[in-house]
Amino acid sequence: GSVQRLQDTVQRVETEFKARKEMEERNRSAILKIEAVVAGAQSRGAAGEEVIAEAFAQFPADMGDTQFKVNGRPVEFALVLPNKRRLAVDSKWPAVKELEQFAGAADAATRDDLLKRIERAVVKKVEEVTKYIDPASTASVAVAAVPDAAYFACRTAHIEAYQQRVLLMPYSLT
Repeated sequence: GSVQRLQDTVQRVETEFKARKEMEERNRSAILKIEAVVAGAQSRGAAGEEVIAEAFAQFPADMGDTQFKVNGRPVEFALVLPNKRRLAVDSKWPAVKELEQFAGAADAATRDDLLKRIERAVVKKVEEVTKYIDPASTASVAVAAVPDAAYFACRTAHIEAYQQRVLLMPYSLT
């Protein structure tokens, strides 16, 4: 009776879950292929900047500063803080090839190697963002916004970024 119904329900849920997971993986694969064909590195960077621009559009105009310069280097976005200093926010798009390979890798050793490569690429981008910290005009930290897949692939880059006074943030939380 009820045990059989429970077993049937569990089996149905498992089947639906597997089907949904397969569909999501096919969609992800298709998106990655489209991105590889349509969006080169410059287009991906522009897409990332658009994510940040959309987030900044939610603030009053006087809270954002575009093309703010730190030591002569333009920062695409800066949040104007109450003390008039700027919090630099820079969009980075690291390790696209490695993220794509990770999505299709089944071997644990390969996946681990790819995670390490992704993390190194993220840390390298963090180092670039440190150039947007200037005690005279900015907050004591900056923000590096990265795609969610890169952010969530990291194990220790968040800590390394913080030690370099950079807050690592996924686009979805920007």
